[in-house]
Amino acid sequence: MTKQGECRLGVLAAGFAITIWLALMPVAMAADSAEIDAMLARANDLVSSDPNQGEVLLDQIAALSDSLSNQQRYRLQIVQAKLLVIHGEYTDALKMLESLSGEDLSVNSLALSNSIESTIYNALGDYDQMFAIIQKNLALVDEITDISLKAGFMHPAIVAFRDAGAYEQSVSQGLQMLQLAAENNYARSECFALVELGITERMAGNRNAALDWLKDAEAFCSNIGNKLIVNSARANLAALALDDGDAEQAIAIALRTLPDAEEVGYAYHIAELKSVLAAAYLAVGDLDASFHMGEEALSLARQSGLKLFVRHASKTLADIHERRGNLSAALAMFKIYVEASQFLTDDRSAMALAYYQNLYETQDKERQIQILNQQNELLTLSRALSEKQRQNLQLSLVIGFLLIVALIGWLVSVNMQRHRFRNLAQRDGLTGIANRSHFNQAVDKMVKDAFVNGDDLGLILLDLDNFKAINDSYGHGAGDWVLKNVVETCRHKIRKNDLFGRIGGEEFAICLPGAGLEESLRVAEICRKAIKAVDKSALGQSFEVSGSFGVAIRHPHETKLEPIFTRADNCLYDAKHAGRDQVRYEGDHL
Repeated sequence: MTKQGECRLGVLAAGFAITIWLALMPVAMAADSAEIDAMLARANDLVSSDPNQGEVLLDQIAALSDSLSNQQRYRLQIVQAKLLVIHGEYTDALKMLESLSGEDLSVNSLALSNSIESTIYNALGDYDQMFAIIQKNLALVDEITDISLKAGFMHPAIVAFRDAGAYEQSVSQGLQMLQLAAENNYARSECFALVELGITERMAGNRNAALDWLKDAEAFCSNIGNKLIVNSARANLAALALDDGDAEQAIAIALRTLPDAEEVGYAYHIAELKSVLAAAYLAVGDLDASFHMGEEALSLARQSGLKLFVRHASKTLADIHERRGNLSAALAMFKIYVEASQFLTDDRSAMALAYYQNLYETQDKERQIQILNQQNELLTLSRALSEKQRQNLQLSLVIGFLLIVALIGWLVSVNMQRHRFRNLAQRDGLTGIANRSHFNQAVDKMVKDAFVNGDDLGLILLDLDNFKAINDSYGHGAGDWVLKNVVETCRHKIRKNDLFGRIGGEEFAICLPGAGLEESLRVAEICRKAIKAVDKSALGQSFEVSGSFGVAIRHPHETKLEPIFTRADNCLYDAKHAGRDQVRYEGDHL
């Protein structure tokens, strides 16, 4: 799986970001305060591992309403909101939690409420609110007395940081959760931390570390009977085997895990396993089995809103239709794949921007506090020396100078941070060129400017040929090397004012302001030849690297990118199906 393909694993996995628990204890119909606290704790555990049993226990607690203290009523309402999240009723759950905002919640209840609320905002795509609430919870960590809750609320932070691409911070949170759980013998939290560390390392491209964590998670969670997390670990192990080109191993792991996943009934894991099976069967040439699994995975992913697996399954089905010669069906599936890829890319960019904005605001507040502390210290010193007028005047000048220097330094730092965060949100993490979101925005403006000024404008779409085969045969390290070197090669061939962007896994686009058809074709052909001549000796491999190109120019009446992109995409599709490694332009359709 490529970086982009992984970018959305954490954002779409956020729906099961609550600690999983299994034990069910007998419930008394009448209870004192200590017994009710124990029932609430068990209900919180059961809601994640067995929602039906958890709901039964919540109803039994609600029947004891006359015996509940105010804090117990608040806790009951929070766990009921958690149950709504499990069922996907995010809006109702958020309203229930917001109704408690004016109440005097205990620190433990507030931390649990914040943890659930951050999961809701993740699922709803409100990443600014999500990161703000995570920061609130992290600030409460020293005040929380329930150690199991302290370990559990770290989980949403692990997932959120990972989905934002902040892998180091995600791993740091995971290690803290693992240590806290191990020191206090909280096996379920330890199980959760192990699998999340494996998923994060896999998304970060650290294959060996991911394999170690996931195998540890499989063994440990199997021993404590946590089937849901075992399914998650095995699904990722199967995907890791597929990433490494071992399709047979991926099939073996996925087939062994799928019955357990279907028994638990968690749609995310079922769709993940069937997507892996579809791709693995395709890799070994079993088109019928691949098509069957791909259809089931796509149907379930669409029904459950799992865009990541819509992307995986539609890509596999497009490849199957292409091999079978059904080009119209292949095109239909490829369009689904492109739409899902764009959604995941845009969502990842939005989350990354929210993360860096939250980080900037936190650092900015810390700097402001530091400056205020410095001002207070200097003011105190000034008053202490008020009797010495001459010295006081000199000190005032020094204070003013220091404040000006501090303010200038702060402003320079803020501007540098803003520039860095903006650049991170606009650039593709692997190649360093524009990402899809920034490319589309920038080119839309170029098209409008060209219309106003009556200028020409060309658009080149480039898709690397047989790139999946390179990944499957030589590993994703070789695939990433090819992507980086193709970008570096083309950078030196395009013109100074051209905009170069990565708009998909192995798909790129070049906007050529002021270029007509002849100039656009010239640049495309130069890039095609340069890609063909990429030196692969550093890899020690002998595979071919080539690209197919589609070229279109702006028509005089056009003010938007979309119609130009569509024509170039059609030309790219023609180049692919005419034998690859060639340039096609819109004149071919006339």
